[in-house]
Amino acid sequence: MNLNDWKRLKRSGGYRRKVKNRYKELIMSGSSEIKSSALGGIIEGSVSRNIFPRLPHDSESEEVQNSEEEYIEETTDYDNNHEFLKDMQSWAIKFNIPHLALNELFTFLNKRLGNVLPKDARTLLHTNKETVHITTSDPGQYWHNGLIKCLKNTLQGLDLNTLRNTISLNVNIDGLPVYKSSRHQLWPILCNIFEIPHIPPFVIGIYAGEGKPSDLNAYLESFVKEMNELEEYGLDTSLAPNESKIKVKLRAFICDSPARALIKGKFSIDII
Repeated sequence: MNLNDWKRLKRSGGYRRKVKNRYKELIMSGSSEIKSSALGGIIEGSVSRNIFPRLPHDSESEEVQNSEEEYIEETTDYDNNHEFLKDMQSWAIKFNIPHLALNELFTFLNKRLGNVLPKDARTLLHTNKETVHITTSDPGQYWHNGLIKCLKNTLQGLDLNTLRNTISLNVNIDGLPVYKSSRHQLWPILCNIFEIPHIPPFVIGIYAGEGKPSDLNAYLESFVKEMNELEEYGLDTSLAPNESKIKVKLRAFICDSPARALIKGKFSIDII
C-alpha cells in the first residue's frame, strides 16, 4: 500500500470506527495508560490524528485490509446515492452555476469524500452531446431544431387512428425583446398540431440578433424546405396506422402585424 492509499484509508469512516471501538475496549479493560491516551484522542465521537498507527511498509495487517474493504464499500454506497446527485444537479440548475465553478467544487469534494461526484459538470447535468448547428442570419444567428424531428417526437406514443392519417399544422412567428435597454431580440418559429390541441407547441427554430431578421432566406430556408417535403411525401413513421405515411398540411400562420409583414412575401412564393 502506497502513501496516498494509506492516507485515504485513514480518512475513511470504517477505519475511524475500528480505532475508536478498539480504544473503547481497552478503556473498559481497565488499563490506565491506554485510558488516558484514548481520552485525549477521542473528542465528541471523532478520533484525533495522533492515535493512527504508523504507515505499514512491506506487509499489511489483517485489520488494515478489513478497514480498506469497509472504505470501498462506503464509497460505493455514496456513489450510488442518486438522491444526493439529483439534489446537486437541481441546485446547479436553479442558481445557474457555471461549469467551471462546478468542476472546481467537484475537485474539492472528491478529495474529501472519495470521488462521489463526476469530474466534469456536463456529466452531472446530462449535457446534450449533439452538435448544435447555428447558421448566420443577418443581423444575427439562427438555430434550427427540425420540423420533422419534432413531429416524430410529438407523435410518439399517441393513438393516431383517430387522425385518419392526416395532420394540419398551425405555425406562429413572433418577436420577443430580451432586454429593455437593448435591441437584442428572439424570433422563434413555433408549431402545434390542430387535431391534437392538448399537446403544447414545439420549437422549430429560433433566431437571435440585434433587431429582426433581415435575411429571410437564411431565417426561413430550413423550415420551408422541410414543410415542402412533408406536403409532398408525408411524414414517414411507423406510428401511422397500417404503417402508411402521415399526410401533413399547413393550416394557418398565427402572427401579429409586424411578423406578418415580415414573412408574407417569402411564404407567398415558396409555399402557397
